[in-house]
Amino acid sequence: MKLPLLVVRKDLKELVRIRGLLPTFIGMAVLFLLMCAFSFKLPSELPAEPELILRAKLNFLLYLLAFSVILMEGYMICAYSVPLEKTKRTLEPLLASPIGARQVWMGKTLSSFLPSCAVGFLCSLLFLLIFEHTAVIPLAGRPLSPHPIVCISTFLLLPSALFFLFAFVVGLQLISTNYRIFFLIPLGIFLALIYGGGKLLERADLGSPDFLFFNLLFLALTSLLALAVSKYISPERIVLTSRQE
Repeated sequence: MKLPLLVVRKDLKELVRIRGLLPTFIGMAVLFLLMCAFSFKLPSELPAEPELILRAKLNFLLYLLAFSVILMEGYMICAYSVPLEKTKRTLEPLLASPIGARQVWMGKTLSSFLPSCAVGFLCSLLFLLIFEHTAVIPLAGRPLSPHPIVCISTFLLLPSALFFLFAFVVGLQLISTNYRIFFLIPLGIFLALIYGGGKLLERADLGSPDFLFFNLLFLALTSLLALAVSKYISPERIVLTSRQE
């Protein structure tokens, strides 16, 4: 595990030096946070006990925020990490060091996952704080907590699934000459959730076992994709695709 972390440290140092990337990274997270925290609209006729409406909205926005921030922030890092190495022709010297091909792959994956996951968790906690004081307490008169299934999905299953998704995308970038097209994979999933699945999730009961099963299925799918691409990760294939750029 020590060698992949060396790749993470090197990647993050290089990414911080890219002009405009860090402000964009922070600004996108803040934008998603504000959009979710202040998107709640009261129905025309509020019931006598509004806890059900508030809790459902809390569950939905918490999950949506974590998904959006982790996916898009990780997507942003993926867009620079491997292409930067291929442009500078530094992958081959990296593979000539004691760091192996799979360790480079894991390090690149962690470079995308760790910062985005940390920011996603921070935004989620800030969202809970803001939403409680701006909507929940004024309307319900007391704080409300997300459903346990939503908490498990948001803080455990969803990040795990996105980790394997990043591993899949990074693996394809390493072994393919047309790596730029794989930027569309996380972007397509994000747009599908926002414009398609978002409406379905908003109407669904996120505290039901079905939602837990959905997240387990998503985790199983992304882990299988990562496992499939791992079979093709080798120094020879990575060097060959880098030289063809």
